[in-house]
Amino acid sequence: MSTKPARTSRPPRRRFLAVWLCAAVYALGLCLPVVAQARRASVVPPNRTISDFEAERTLASLLGLRDDAPSVEEAWRRLEKLHARLPDDTPTTLEYARVMGKRGDAGNAAALTRRLLERDPASLELHLLLADLEAGQGHY
Repeated sequence: MSTKPARTSRPPRRRFLAVWLCAAVYALGLCLPVVAQARRASVVPPNRTISDFEAERTLASLLGLRDDAPSVEEAWRRLEKLHARLPDDTPTTLEYARVMGKRGDAGNAAALTRRLLERDPASLELHLLLADLEAGQGHY
């Protein structure tokens, strides 16, 4: 009578490592395209730096997207300074008008948006913002 060692339900160590390795390679293959896409979707274009003005405007825009009052006020303060430095910069003025409307100053925001529309009457984004601001004032 031969005595064989009792077999456990656990797979041998090599098989376990091979399965683990296959799972790791599969997971890595799923993650690599996401990482590559995230690198392509950077705020800063490749081989280019952004100015302090652009960085400040981006920060203010992100703050303006939040719904809490302190963030909106901070965005407004930053955009007010940026708009004073470059009043003819359309992206800054557009964000400034958006944040003005969000903090309840829809009248001044609408006037600012109308001035932008005089320069760029074909801008759908400006027309939509103006419509939103006017609706917020009860002008249907």
